Amino acid sequence: MNKKGSKLAEFTIDELIIKRKKIIGAAIALCIVSIIALLIIFYIAFTKKKYGLLGITGGISLAFLIILTSLNQIDKEISLRKQNVKD
Repeated sequence: MNKKGSKLAEFTIDELIIKRKKIIGAAIALCIVSIIALLIIFYIAFTKKKYGLLGITGGISLAFLIILTSLNQIDKEISLRKQNVKD
């Protein structure tokens, strides 16, 4: 297992669920801020005709990839533990 997976193994299932909820909350907050930032960037890019600003918009998606990867790892750990409890 990788380092991240081994760190997740140290948490209890309740701590993992709490961590999952915090990550979802952070993702929602980041989404709201990102939408506002994108609207501002689009407005400035089109009104000032500085289309180079549109290149920034692609970088915002990288933060979502990191969050989704982390959330996916936590979900796998939770489902693995639930499966082990049933067995």
